[in-house]
Amino acid sequence: MAHKQRCSKQQNKQEAFKWFKLAAEQGHAQAQYNTAYAYDYGEGITKDKQEAHKWYNKAAQQGHTKAQYVLELIDKIDNENMTEDTLGQMKSQLKTAFGKLKNFLN
Repeated sequence: MAHKQRCSKQQNKQEAFKWFKLAAEQGHAQAQYNTAYAYDYGEGITKDKQEAHKWYNKAAQQGHTKAQYVLELIDKIDNENMTEDTLGQMKSQLKTAFGKLKNFLN
């Protein structure tokens, strides 16, 4: 049963990725961010940091705040030799902060 659920979950992620990418290619900023995230973390697609960076850039150019922040983190890693673990921790903190902000504003 657990194997069947994992397969189903992976298929759902692959299906979601397909639709996010289609919307991203049409210029939808949130879909571009979601596509970048999927490439960055291997959600529904094989990890590809270059593709992730490309889609983060596209979203950031349209003013997507999270994408802009991720690109700043990537620059810090490149400039300060930070580790992937540090980036992961910073992204996690960003998610938490955005979640708190969203709850506060609602």
